[in-house]
Amino acid sequence: MQEVANELAWNVAIGLDELVPAAPLSATVRHAVLDVWAASVERHRGDPSFELNSFHLSLSIPIAKMLDWYIRHDPSWAMITLREIQYEASRRLGVSAGLSGRALRRSLSMDGKLDEALREEYLDRVLASDETA
Repeated sequence: MQEVANELAWNVAIGLDELVPAAPLSATVRHAVLDVWAASVERHRGDPSFELNSFHLSLSIPIAKMLDWYIRHDPSWAMITLREIQYEASRRLGVSAGLSGRALRRSLSMDGKLDEALREEYLDRVLASDETA
């Protein structure tokens, strides 16, 4: 029985891209994040006293957990997704790379499973800052 279970687990691991296709998942996560952020930006548009910060760009728990899962299971595609999120947030919403990066870090730290040191090392390598954007 253990041998069958091990073989099944191996086959699932090898075929993960067929079970969860990376490119469509990337687009889905990207659109989910940008939709939440756009709603927040739009809600406060026109208020001259409003100053956008990373707390206004909070992700819902399911979105943050999906992004965390993506990073843990396909870090290369997750990197592409995070960079596209930052690019589109800047282009479409006027959200700086630094601000979007802080918001993503905060949501992942609150709702993700990644070890803190590993998460921060990964995000330091992947996320653009205001200086690198």
